[in-house]
Amino acid sequence: MRSTIALEDVATKLEVSVSTVSRALRGVPGIHPATRQKVMAEALRLGYVPQRRAGANEARAVRARQILVLSAGSSTPGGYLHGLSGAASEAGVTLQMHHTPLDKCMELLRPGSCPPSLRDKSCDGVILIYHWPTEIVAALSGGFPVVSMMHDYAGSAIDVVGIDSFGGMKDIVRNLAALGHRRIGFYGLMPEISWARDRFGAFAEAIVAEGLTLDMEQVVSISHVPNDPHPFEAQEHAASRVEAGVKSGVRAWVAADDFLGYRLGEALIRAGLSIPRDVSIAGFHRHAYVHASSVPVLTSTEVDNENIGRLALRQMLQRINGDKGPPLVLRAPAKFAAGESCAAAS
Repeated sequence: MRSTIALEDVATKLEVSVSTVSRALRGVPGIHPATRQKVMAEALRLGYVPQRRAGANEARAVRARQILVLSAGSSTPGGYLHGLSGAASEAGVTLQMHHTPLDKCMELLRPGSCPPSLRDKSCDGVILIYHWPTEIVAALSGGFPVVSMMHDYAGSAIDVVGIDSFGGMKDIVRNLAALGHRRIGFYGLMPEISWARDRFGAFAEAIVAEGLTLDMEQVVSISHVPNDPHPFEAQEHAASRVEAGVKSGVRAWVAADDFLGYRLGEALIRAGLSIPRDVSIAGFHRHAYVHASSVPVLTSTEVDNENIGRLALRQMLQRINGDKGPPLVLRAPAKFAAGESCAAAS
């Protein structure tokens, strides 16, 4: 389907020339990295999809590219794959999909577990979905261009396509404040996980911006155990801390992710609390396939997962085409999405 967004729209928004936008999106040398990142981010925000007009020789060369997509843990990456597949079809690129359970991720490069295109180095690049062990990411980035979805890995020079946590979290906290909540807790800080740290940082900034007090006693951490096949299961002691917080007057909580938000909601309902009568819960990053029947639909944020997949594929092609610039972090907008889980403070 042809995009309704043109290069001119991106150029106008950023007040740069159309040629600058075109060169930035194609990875042509000579564009300042900061400018290229702004162009890529704005193109993502607007939903721009490039139209290929390659000659026969170029088309044959692009079709020969093989990109390996490694998915860890969840077997339902949904919109990410739709976006990757659509962008790959438009670019004439072949995707190879390899799924690994979380408890087997450390074995990826061992004989018998290693995908053939990694073993014989026939793939041109690797796209990571979900969280992989740092050691595996370091090994992959030493031999291939790597683009990661959602997760940043300290020490690995790879590109990351993530979410604008600050914009989305600002709207969630502002909504709770407008409902009269003056004490708001945060559930699901995982120091080992980059997006959880990012969303907590955004939460803290939003709390301060609203003139509220950040109470670290009402920030509940959850330990992420490497290779745990169920890393996002709400731990009973963590949920009990939220229950105690509710009883002390903290009637609104923001979860770092919708998965965590629903599991927290289930735990609080088992404890005899009603949502949102007794406690309001907001999540972050809504997924169509994530909903617990006993918990009202969470107020959350909506993210265009397909566009994240498209951007990851586009950035990978930039690297394959010879872009040697510094690693980029590109962020997709997170739009406020009202649900049924938040009510006025009592």
